[in-house]
Amino acid sequence: MRCLRALALLTGQTIGLDGLSKLNNPRAYSALVRSLELSLDDTERPSLTDSHWDEYYLRDMAERFCLMFILELANKYGASMLVKARFVEKWLAKQEWGDTPEERRQSFRDYMALKTNRIVEIVDRIKESRRGLRALERAGLMDKENSRRRIRELPDLIMEIEEEAGNLPLVEQQVTRTREHSAEEQRLRRQHREAMVLNDGTRPLAREDIIEREHTSPA
Repeated sequence: MRCLRALALLTGQTIGLDGLSKLNNPRAYSALVRSLELSLDDTERPSLTDSHWDEYYLRDMAERFCLMFILELANKYGASMLVKARFVEKWLAKQEWGDTPEERRQSFRDYMALKTNRIVEIVDRIKESRRGLRALERAGLMDKENSRRRIRELPDLIMEIEEEAGNLPLVEQQVTRTREHSAEEQRLRRQHREAMVLNDGTRPLAREDIIEREHTSPA
């Protein structure tokens, strides 16, 4: 819990910096989902079959902290990485939705329609992608007909972006290589450069006080 509070402080948006972006990567999503998974047995899981009672604010504080991070990430970056981290299978599907497949689907449907909490908002983000809808269907929380109907209703643009997301690692590798080359070039330039600082310490150092001389490699 102490670590989660520290994380909330570190990722808070301060001085114009977006600390939340530091969590927008597969390892961070996996860690958040793993933390939720480990919390499943910390306390007795509440029954979600009563559509007139919202249990959310009685949940463990650490669990709610994780859900807070996940919702902020999903609202800003979408739920694609969350689905890939198996949030549906590892945590959502393990909630007490009921004993029979039909009861689970009905309880899940009522929960999404009647409650207003972070779990509902996260699931809404998950439903915005074809991969997310299929995960809910496989987990037995949505029936096949309803899932496929919603998939057909998804905007084509969302589906195209989701399918092209697999190309991101290649782009990231190219960016990384470009940065590595740039860093190496800068190192070489620094290696072949001398500088004289002409300042007697009686005034602040300025750019004009520095005289640089480049060394060229011998032929």
